[in-house]
Amino acid sequence: MIVNYTDNGWEVVLHPSHALLAGHLAERLELKHRIPFWFETLMAIVEHDDMEERFFRHQLLAECGGPKHFAFVRFDAKERFSGAAKRIQNAYNKHRWVGLLQSMHQDFLYAQE
Repeated sequence: MIVNYTDNGWEVVLHPSHALLAGHLAERLELKHRIPFWFETLMAIVEHDDMEERFFRHQLLAECGGPKHFAFVRFDAKERFSGAAKRIQNAYNKHRWVGLLQSMHQDFLYAQE
């Protein structure tokens, strides 16, 4: 989940729903900014973390009892690789463009590790 700490507590966006928020933003782009394969691009944005179930197998609460931001949930390399490979393959099964965008997303997330 995405957790923003506020003066009054937390603002929490559950991991499966943050892509829908990104899709809403992308859908509002002016027509002149839309690229070829726009519909496929929008689908890639909206579905980019579908099947992301590994977060629910981990402790989502910090030691203090509050929600834990996704960046603080650790995965081993094998689990990270198998999850990324599965998401990329599922995306390619939908459309090559969606697969390419998903692979770029995974590279952005994990290239430094």
